[in-house]
Amino acid sequence: MRLYSTPLATTYHANTASCASLCTLLYAAALLLVPWPLAYAAGGLWLKEASVRERPLVRFSHEVLVEGYGAGVESRFGWSTSFELNDALAHRLRPCELRAWSDDADRDGVPEELHFALSVPLVPEGGGDPLPLHALSVVVGLVAHYGDDAHAPFSVHGAVLAEAWPSLGLSRPRRPPPRTPPVPAACRPRRRSPAQGGARRASRRLCGT
Repeated sequence: MRLYSTPLATTYHANTASCASLCTLLYAAALLLVPWPLAYAAGGLWLKEASVRERPLVRFSHEVLVEGYGAGVESRFGWSTSFELNDALAHRLRPCELRAWSDDADRDGVPEELHFALSVPLVPEGGGDPLPLHALSVVVGLVAHYGDDAHAPFSVHGAVLAEAWPSLGLSRPRRPPPRTPPVPAACRPRRRSPAQGGARRASRRLCGT
C-alpha cells in the first residue's frame, strides 16, 4: 500500500544572454527570414515583366475582300474568299485572281516581305465595253505569330487595307497642294525713296502688317 510518492524531475536553466538563447533566437529568425529571399529568387510569388523586341512570323491567312467602284451604283462589284459573301453579291460578283508570295532574304525562316498581285477582270463575260473603274479597295487577312524560348507564344489576327484610284493614277489618297492667294500689288515689296515714307506706311496698313 503506497501512501506517498514524489516523481524525480531534472530541470536545466540558462541565462538570457547565454549561447543557447542566442542559438534559439537565430533559429527563429532563420525560419522567418530565409524563405522570403528564396521565394523571391525562385520567382514563385510575384509576376515579372520583361520587354522583348521580336520580329513576328507573318503569314497570309487566305482571307481576301475586294470591292470595286465604277461610275454608278450598278457598276459596283466585289469578290472574296467567303462563299457566303459571294452568294450574297449575286450578279455583282466578279471573280478575281490573287497571287501571294513571301520574300526571305536572309533565309532565317521569317520572311521580311509579303507580296500580293491582284488581277481584276473588267470586261464582262459576255463581252462588251470594259467597266470604268474609279476606285478599288482590297482587304487582306494576316496572322502574326510571336514565339521565343523565354515567353509563351501567341498569335494575332489582323487585316491590311489597300486602296487605289485607277482613274486618277493614285495608289493612295493625296491632297492637292495648297493654293497660294495672289498678293496685291500694294503689298509687294518695292524700293521707295525716303521722301515716300508716308505712302509706304499707308501700304503696310492696307496689307495688315
